[in-house]
This record gives sequence, structure tokens and C-alpha cells, in this order.
Amino acid sequence: MILSHDLKAFLEVARRGSFAEAARALHITQPAASQRISNLEQRLETQLFLRGHRAVELTVAGKNLLRYAATVESIEQEALGQLTGGGNQGRSTSLHGVLRVGAFSSVSRSVVIPALADFLATNPGVQLDLRTREVWELERLLTTREVDIVLASRALGQKAVRATRLGTERNVLAEPRSGKVAQAYLDHDEFDDTTETFLRLQRPGALPSLRRHFVDDIEGVIKATAAGLGRSVVPRHLLAAIPELHEVPGLVPHEVPVYVCWHEEPEPSRLMRAGIDVLTAKAKDFLASRDDSPSAVSGARRPAPTKR
Repeated sequence: MILSHDLKAFLEVARRGSFAEAARALHITQPAASQRISNLEQRLETQLFLRGHRAVELTVAGKNLLRYAATVESIEQEALGQLTGGGNQGRSTSLHGVLRVGAFSSVSRSVVIPALADFLATNPGVQLDLRTREVWELERLLTTREVDIVLASRALGQKAVRATRLGTERNVLAEPRSGKVAQAYLDHDEFDDTTETFLRLQRPGALPSLRRHFVDDIEGVIKATAAGLGRSVVPRHLLAAIPELHEVPGLVPHEVPVYVCWHEEPEPSRLMRAGIDVLTAKAKDFLASRDDSPSAVSGARRPAPTKR
């Protein structure tokens, strides 16, 4: 890396929130990582981190430096790839570097991966780093520059963050086609209010209030539903690919918007801009379901985004 050792250590500590984890990622000792940060702070004559007992937090100066350090890293990766990867006298036309994307679980594998598949095949010098997190964790990933792009269920309200709506997830109630199902609902965890929000949309008495099981993520929800542990509220675009399940008819879908969000300052790298453009152009195709016709969703209301 052309990026200085001290600045690289700063990026790792900022992204991981821990000197120990940063040291492991850099394959150095924790005292060596701490020394690199001290060197950088002395050179800049400012404190970059607030050291706590369990984690470290960026100071205002640290947040400002992070914006530019992450951009320098992206540009450096792009430049090195262009100079060494093309075999065309150092003028490769393909993109290079790491594209860091964060997304909530119901769109991570079903939308992000297929939307980017052709792009990654065309640009073999690009490495995808996809982080699947709960919705409430995504804003932190973008703040700490652990990811460059986030797919979230709302336009994140950070300063200098831009958002474009990609489409809508229409969540419906799913149950096994066999009809053998326990009287329960399935959610990620106790903080997941997807089912509760869905139930509020239905007419009084349409569905009973039942016990809940928690199965960690969308894959767990789908597998537990197929096993008959209960019914679940899942995106229609996922349900279409699961033959063991079907949508319970006559209910109002719970509509959740999907946004792509990124920092517009400093100027996004060429790779980052290309990734945003591809997701903006293609994600809507994977969010759609053949049942998402205007007549099928005409009765849907728009509640606030849920915690998934």
C-alpha cells in the first residue's frame, strides 16, 4: 500500500472501533497499532480517538480525517489497479479496488448480489465486500466508512449523505403449502417489529395475536416457516422463489422502501460511482415480483420502516 502505515492503522481502528481488532487485521501487535495512531496524532497535533474501556470513538477531527482517508484509499486502489492490471501500457479501462456494500438481510443476497453479478464479471479487478446487517446497524457502517454504499429502508439523515430510492419491498404473510403450521409468528429477534407492523395494517380480527419465535435473520425466518414453526412476514420477491411456501391471501402488504445511500463528500471514486449506478439501474428488477401489479397492491398503506 502507498497509503502510510499510520493512516492505514487509523482507517482500521476507525472502522473496527477497537485497537485489538485493528492490530489483528494489520498483522501487527496492539502496542504497534497504538503507536501508529499516536504518531499520526502528534503529526496532526490533534486527538483522533476517544479511548474508552470497551471501544474507541472518533473525535470531530477523527471523523473529518476519516472522510478523506477512505477516499484516498479508494483512489489509491483504483490507481494501482489501472497501472498494473490492464497490460495496456498502464492504461487499463476496467475498474479496480474494493467495493464495500452494506445491506439488510432480505436484500443482501437476493438483490445486491444478482444486481452486481454482471458488473463484477466485467471488472475482474473489483473485489466485493458485502456486509449483511440489521437496518439499525447500517448507519454506523456508513458513518465509520466500513462500507461505501448502504441499502437501507430509509434515506439516512447524515450530513452529506445522498440517497436514491431503488424500489419497494412488499411484505406479505407466508405459511407452508402443506397447511401444517404452529400458531406462532417468526421474527429476527425481540426488537424486530415487522410482524407487529404488518398486523396493524389488517382489519380488526383478521389475524390473531400469537406467540413469537426468534430465528436471527431472514434465512432463519424462511426455513423455520417451511418447517411449520409458524407463519412469517416476508418480502414477496423472496417468497416467489420458495416453492414450499405460499402467500396467505386477502391481506394488506406491508410496504417498505429500499434506498441506496452514500457519502457525496468527498467526491465518490470512479468505482464507487459505477457501483451506485449499477445498483440504481438493476436493483428494482430484483425487488419486483410478478404479483406486484398495481391492482395487487392498491390497498396497501405506507407505514414507517421496520427494524429489519
